[in-house]
Amino acid sequence: WNAANSSRGTLSLLLKKLDAIKADARLSEVAQNEDSKAATVAALEDLGQSQRALLSAVNRFNAEFMKLAAVTPYGGATAAADAVIDCEIARHFRTLTGDDRGKFISRMISGEYEREIDAALRLPASLFGLNEETRIAVGNSALQRKNPGAVAEFRELSEGVNLAQFIMRRVYDRIVGASALTIQERMQALGKDAWQ
Repeated sequence: WNAANSSRGTLSLLLKKLDAIKADARLSEVAQNEDSKAATVAALEDLGQSQRALLSAVNRFNAEFMKLAAVTPYGGATAAADAVIDCEIARHFRTLTGDDRGKFISRMISGEYEREIDAALRLPASLFGLNEETRIAVGNSALQRKNPGAVAEFRELSEGVNLAQFIMRRVYDRIVGASALTIQERMQALGKDAWQ
């Protein structure tokens, strides 16, 4: 929310500055244009900083979330045996058709087949025989069972980020609409990596 609130404050301040510049009868038209441009550039610089701060926070949270989502890697004395068992589970899954395959997937998603879930998440989806969407569904359901609080927090954060991005995009559009900056000047003012 800090990024969204900051960007709304930036817009409000810019609009006040632009009104003050236009109302200043002592300034020539050229001076008004230059002052308006400078105020707009400063506003875009602030908006770019807010966007980078938001992206940085999201990246940190995503890294923590991915640690929770990680399946136990092969390791220790049983690593070779685990890999062979995973490949056998995958081979068995690839032989299933129709309802049997559907039931197997349903049992993985429900958490009934824990060992099979580990195999499906450790092996590449194509080797296991899953399409990427099904593999994601299996992984998400496993994560939901292991860390329900983290998943709920991630959903809330995702919704908040989407709302903040929407607000920041609207602020950007309003700032651009109030300016005479070229696209190059706008991107330079926003700074590197502001919008990815």
